[in-house]
Amino acid sequence: MATAIIGAFGVFYRAQNAWLLLMKRVQGATQSAGRIGDRVRILFTEVLGQSNVRRKVLPGLAHSLIFFGFLAVQPHSLELMVRGVFAFTWPISPRVSNGGYLFIADILAFLVLLGLGYGLYRRLSSGPPT
Repeated sequence: MATAIIGAFGVFYRAQNAWLLLMKRVQGATQSAGRIGDRVRILFTEVLGQSNVRRKVLPGLAHSLIFFGFLAVQPHSLELMVRGVFAFTWPISPRVSNGGYLFIADILAFLVLLGLGYGLYRRLSSGPPT
């Protein structure tokens, strides 16, 4: 597993290096750290708030269920990966609140399945979006 993870990071590094070289070749491109307020607002409204995908009610709801469900399940997945690959247990284990977290994660995983089911239904019944 460790070999697969190291290989995956190597592939990721090569892909990112290619993108970085491509971005450097673009004429007239400048990197600016300006407009921090606008960027933070876009982060909260469009990325975390999912405002662009919620224009259509049911597809937007399905996408939001999938997005937030996977975000909520990620800490536990990371913990399992670290524990399995590196045989490492967190010094301050979340076992005290783990039962409540796992209960909520199970509910969110079910909602992810509902969102995926709706997305699959929509894809099979109407084809790709236009």
